[in-house]
Amino acid sequence: GCELDDRGCLMMVDGEAIRVRGPARIPPLELFVLHLEGSDSLDPLEVSYIMPGMDMGLHRFEFQSVAAGNWEAESVLPVCMSGRMDWLALVRVRLGDQIHELRVPVQLRRE
Repeated sequence: GCELDDRGCLMMVDGEAIRVRGPARIPPLELFVLHLEGSDSLDPLEVSYIMPGMDMGLHRFEFQSVAAGNWEAESVLPVCMSGRMDWLALVRVRLGDQIHELRVPVQLRRE
């Protein structure tokens, strides 16, 4: 029910609150930072981006810790030749011995 932007998406996973945030506007072919916020028991693995129904190749980025309970993944997404700008961010995290995948819609926007 939310889209990746500067307000963020708040999700509950096994009783843990996880917020995924990006910039207010995500342009194609430009570096942006995906922010992840959660408890210290969260182990962020990576974020990958897919375009539903379209093979756009591998777009996978690892999270780096920036502070307790805060991680970032520098990302960049290409332009689809068909003109589509809709992506899904697949955020993989580990909580305890379980790996979870959070799906967050991403809409690229040209200036």
